[in-house]
Amino acid sequence: MSKIEPQNNSLSDDFNRELRACVTRGLNWTIENLPMFVPENVANPENMKEITELALMYSFINQWNDSRLKLQTIPIEEFLMDFFDDPLIVQCARKMPNHFDHYFIAYMTLRMAGHRLEKYEKALKSIQKYNYPNCSEKIPYRTLELQYMQWKAGLMKEPPDWQSIYSSTTLGLCPNPVFLSEWEVYSITHTLFYLTDFCGLTMNLPRDKNQDVIKVLESLLIYYWKKADWDITGELLINMVALGRSNTSLFKTAALEFLRAWRLDGALPGPHFSLSNEVPDPKNLFENCYHTTLIGILFCGSYIRRNINTN
Repeated sequence: MSKIEPQNNSLSDDFNRELRACVTRGLNWTIENLPMFVPENVANPENMKEITELALMYSFINQWNDSRLKLQTIPIEEFLMDFFDDPLIVQCARKMPNHFDHYFIAYMTLRMAGHRLEKYEKALKSIQKYNYPNCSEKIPYRTLELQYMQWKAGLMKEPPDWQSIYSSTTLGLCPNPVFLSEWEVYSITHTLFYLTDFCGLTMNLPRDKNQDVIKVLESLLIYYWKKADWDITGELLINMVALGRSNTSLFKTAALEFLRAWRLDGALPGPHFSLSNEVPDPKNLFENCYHTTLIGILFCGSYIRRNINTN
């Protein structure tokens, strides 16, 4: 494990102001659309995806300790705490331990931010008797995700076996990105999220793999930035910040284009959002933009954490 030092190679003041403006618009849009994050049917695990991703964004923005961003996320915190305090949500979580990821990951992110809900604490103890979630079969990067979340939430005393899990992921096995599918690219970005503690101060990527990983990331960033896929581009930019590569010409150019793609209403278009539909209905806009907007907020927060010396 190595320690990452804060960077002092930030872009121009104009870029920093634009980044602050974008993250503010993104958070305002998210807050305006909080009702859209409520699952249509909480008994259907697949319906929990949006609110779990919202909780993840909130948790890390909160932990990054930027006073302006923390103040802006208060309505999101209140919304999440109210939602997860619903006895029906906890009941579904307790009765379907095989869907741990859908019902408990979000609560673990809240736990990471210092929150505790007694109902969920009891549910965690209940399912642990049956060795959930550890008995669940998962692909490698999802194993890393689960162990990372448990560790950060204080449910595991020891950190994950970073090296062992990393070596079995797509990132650890593939030296050339040319044939990677979109889902394999998502595997790479998420593996790096956990290995770098979401732009935290520690780095668990093997030192001898650092340059190889950067080459893969930069190749992918060129492709997805040129493709205007702001979802994957945003995740790759977060990875670049985490690896200390936010001072390169490639990063600066891609980051500027990423911010310019942000709509004035605060939504950041996802890969399936149609520009021909200038006034999409609210549901269509949400479904096609919410994830990319959350990623955009995380990118801005990670850059502020590493490069802008304000608190």
